[in-house]
Amino acid sequence: MNNPIKYKYAWDNDRHIVEISTVNKQLRNNTQYYCISCGKELIPRLGDKNQHHFAHKSSDDTISCNNETYLHKLAKIKIKEKFDRVDTFIIKLHKNIICSSVKTCEFSQGAKTCCEQQEKIVNLKSYYDTCTIEKQIGNFKADILLENSTRPIKPLLIEIRVTHPCSEEKINSKLPIIEIPVSSEDDIKEIEMSTELKGDKYNITLKDAYKPLEIEYPVQKYALFSSGKYHNEDCYKTTCKEITMPQYKQALLEISVYDQYFDNNYFLLYAQSLGYNIKDCSICQHYKYIQNSYSSYPLCMQYKKHHTPRSPHFLYAYKCPYYTTNRSLYQRYKSSAIKSQIKVIKNDSESFNQQNTESLYLRHIDRILTTSIETLSKYFKHQRLWLRTENSDINLAEYYDSSKCSKENELVYYLRLYHSRKTNRPPLLIYCIEGNCNYDTQSTSAKSICLKIKKGTDIQYFIAENEMILCACHIISFYNINPTDPAKTNIELNHIKTSTNMESIDEEPHFPNDYKENILSLLEKEFTSKTIFIERFDQKRLDLKSLFNHCTISEEKGTKMLKLYTDDNQPYSPLYIQPCFSYDSPQQRIPTIILRLDMNEKWKNISYQGCLLLIEGPSGGFYNIKDLFEQT
Repeated sequence: MNNPIKYKYAWDNDRHIVEISTVNKQLRNNTQYYCISCGKELIPRLGDKNQHHFAHKSSDDTISCNNETYLHKLAKIKIKEKFDRVDTFIIKLHKNIICSSVKTCEFSQGAKTCCEQQEKIVNLKSYYDTCTIEKQIGNFKADILLENSTRPIKPLLIEIRVTHPCSEEKINSKLPIIEIPVSSEDDIKEIEMSTELKGDKYNITLKDAYKPLEIEYPVQKYALFSSGKYHNEDCYKTTCKEITMPQYKQALLEISVYDQYFDNNYFLLYAQSLGYNIKDCSICQHYKYIQNSYSSYPLCMQYKKHHTPRSPHFLYAYKCPYYTTNRSLYQRYKSSAIKSQIKVIKNDSESFNQQNTESLYLRHIDRILTTSIETLSKYFKHQRLWLRTENSDINLAEYYDSSKCSKENELVYYLRLYHSRKTNRPPLLIYCIEGNCNYDTQSTSAKSICLKIKKGTDIQYFIAENEMILCACHIISFYNINPTDPAKTNIELNHIKTSTNMESIDEEPHFPNDYKENILSLLEKEFTSKTIFIERFDQKRLDLKSLFNHCTISEEKGTKMLKLYTDDNQPYSPLYIQPCFSYDSPQQRIPTIILRLDMNEKWKNISYQGCLLLIEGPSGGFYNIKDLFEQT
């Protein structure tokens, strides 16, 4: 059996809408009530258990009655009652405010874009004085029709949407329509109580207004400087008034790109099209960007054949005889530039081209090598420059009292350390060499240290706690330097015997046979119970447990290592820690940390947050793990 329909509203004897909350037992006994939908008699249910409601007297009437019709009729009645009762019958409309410069502004994209919307409150009672239910207008019958009895104002239709929306035919008639959604008696109650008549509006528009506006655009800024460097500020919002405002005082070329994504390479090619003598390795035909599972890096494809830098600085292009613009990149740029909106703010190609562009790279090298040499000299003069070998740390100020900065050529600078009174003591030469330069220091018997410098911050890698410690690593090589037995006191560098590449003429320090196994067990325990931190030269620090959740001692190609790995669903490849003696040849083609072992075990004393910290350089070498730092 169907549940009886429970209505909150009904007709009374006088055809007035009555809400069940206003009916008491006395009224129930003296008044008859009728269904708004079917017109059949209703009985007020005023029991103590269930919510009060009207129900059909006959169960057959319940089956035949239509709830949709009930809501539709009730809504129409209540809206009319409200219109006749109140002084304000509010709707909210949106008015388009269009920029008054829309037809003349160079950045204009038409009235649809160069505009903003303003909300306007409209009192329908100011325009209409008559409200009629189900009145014919032309070929259509309105649920409710609002009219003005004294003025020729276009009538307004109010349509009630219970289940069926307003027909396309009615909407296309251009008659003003407000369509109000109703799904329950509560929605109708909300219409009664609200000060605003809400719903979808059709064919009701306000006249556009015009006034000066500042429209926001997504903009990219690019600037080129006399140094050959360029700067870009990726997509940000700015107004049309600010697009043309210069932001970089020193720039020779400055542009704004809007409504189209540019990139650095496109900017360089655009500068070329304006007549700038621009060269950059990133837009060279021979430049590739290599990506693998471990890292990503730039590569000059001419480095094997013509001995160009493997990973060149972008300014190297100005002195490279093999530079040629990438043809396919240029074609893509041309296709994109046609669609781009570009505003040139500053343009001084003459000043840029008048300078010796071939010297830009050498000026760059001069800056970083000069800075590096000066930094070394400063730490030496403050007695804070140390030399770390396999067996000892040596403060160079204990053996030398003087220094002199010199320049061998444009790519090779050096600091000469010597003793002003002990002239028989051999000097020590500390070279700072451009990172891609193939400089042969092994041809001399002089004691020397060679630093391969690629960027200005490289020298900072060796500074910690206001000390600079030079140690053999991938950017530092020692030549003809090997301390004698560290147990001897008063070690002097003039006692150091000549050898090559740190190969000792003495016997290697004696380690127990199971020494490596013990170190691996210690590392395993540290990672399992706590964690292990690693730190790059640039002081980027990484908690290995944030990436790996398991470890085990494993043998890879005959070498025992600590393998760090993750669950199968994790993205990171395994990482290995290899304890190595000085004479070992470690595996470097896998993601690995080479832990160099020494008799003093100084690496054990370096910690962070109570956990072991392995530092690139002081502790050993890092290989193929750059991407781990970038992903965290």
